[in-house]
Amino acid sequence: MPVTSTKHLTAATLADVARLAGISRATASRALGGYGSVSPSVRTRVADAAAQLGYRPNVVARNVRTGKTSTIGVVVADMSNPFFAQTTRGISDAARRQGYQVMVVNTDESLEAEELGLELLLNKRVDGVVVAAASRTDIQHLVEAQLEGFPLVLLDRRIDDLGCDQVTADNKLGARDAFATLIAAGHRRIAFISAADPDSLDQPDGLSTITSSGADRIETYLQAMQTLPGRAPAAEYLRLAGFVTGAAYRVTADLLALPERPTAIFASDSVIAIEVLWAIRDAGLVVPADISFAMGDDVPWALATNPAISAVAQPGYELGTRTIEMLLERIADPARPHQHLILPTEFHRRGSIGEPPPKR
Repeated sequence: MPVTSTKHLTAATLADVARLAGISRATASRALGGYGSVSPSVRTRVADAAAQLGYRPNVVARNVRTGKTSTIGVVVADMSNPFFAQTTRGISDAARRQGYQVMVVNTDESLEAEELGLELLLNKRVDGVVVAAASRTDIQHLVEAQLEGFPLVLLDRRIDDLGCDQVTADNKLGARDAFATLIAAGHRRIAFISAADPDSLDQPDGLSTITSSGADRIETYLQAMQTLPGRAPAAEYLRLAGFVTGAAYRVTADLLALPERPTAIFASDSVIAIEVLWAIRDAGLVVPADISFAMGDDVPWALATNPAISAVAQPGYELGTRTIEMLLERIADPARPHQHLILPTEFHRRGSIGEPPPKR
């Protein structure tokens, strides 16, 4: 039956909604809370009554009653990175559609900041956490979060030694296509520039000290170079710049000063790609006439340059939405088996790749 309302001068209560809808308070609570057995017609009447009365549920009281905060914690490495901006937007949109709010902590790739940020979120009693981890080996804080009963999903960066849900992109797929394209265009001196720690490859564990996304790209590069005729290119074409501003520029300048400079450069992500392109410009070189270029993240500005930049497209937004889906499944069923979802990447060749220039 239609619901008629009267003007309330004070805040409406659940009892007011139930009275206006002509049902019990318990039924109104189930209808508004989305749980229990309530017919669609009754649910509609309750929603109409709540809207007409301007009813706002007492979130604090509900949280005390259910033991939930309707909040999800997110720990990301660098919010200024367009990739993480996309994934975080996907997380936020998907969480909001399910009635959750999101708290985001930015770590700047610092393990210490990650540990402190995670502790902050857990102290806020979030219902679950999403983490783009800074390390694949220093994971005790993540293990402890799980032992405390907090649902955890890893975003973008897998950790093979941690038993939890994970949502990542197939970074090897897109990188493999990128290097194959450069080789098919005739390039043999192909440089790879990454934001990973410059000391990583000198350590006994090598690539295992680098995030999985970065390590996958480096491993794919090394495999591709081994397919070239003759001796694999010198190690000096593989450069790890680190996360310090200006480091990628300096690394690129060093590469371009080599007696046999690279004829193509692949930058691991769109953030360091900007510095690489600046260094190419300042060296008086033109893309692709003098040097070809590609990067590991596809971003809107890649189409705004002349020529447009060849790039590996990652499903950043979908990574975010699928991460929330997996986290909510874990919250609903803590005992279910762990899942690892891998989404495909795709290389887009554009005008930044040409043939190698004539030998100097």
